[in-house]
Amino acid sequence: MNLNESLDLYVKYIRFGKNLRDMSKNVINKYFYVWISNLPESYHWKDMQRFYDLVWSICRYGRKPRDQQWLKEKINEREHNLTEEDIEYYCDLFYQLQVFYKYIRGINT
Repeated sequence: MNLNESLDLYVKYIRFGKNLRDMSKNVINKYFYVWISNLPESYHWKDMQRFYDLVWSICRYGRKPRDQQWLKEKINEREHNLTEEDIEYYCDLFYQLQVFYKYIRGINT
């Protein structure tokens, strides 16, 4: 998401009276649905980029902690072709990337 898209999204939510918490929830959902809808089981580099964008959006906009169980439940709510091994891989990577993000931001985990 580039700066113009971010500003457009912000203006849209302000115009319709949504608060920032609603906006952050919708941004996270947007990144999740973009990732899960584009065949993440292929492990194509663009799929991985979409997954990294999802993790970044959670770290950046998330107001409450989201763990591996949250991701697993979210994946299982949607129709997908991921195997259990794929889901476990993404859940582990999800956790590791969040820890790394906190580390580089200087936040104790």
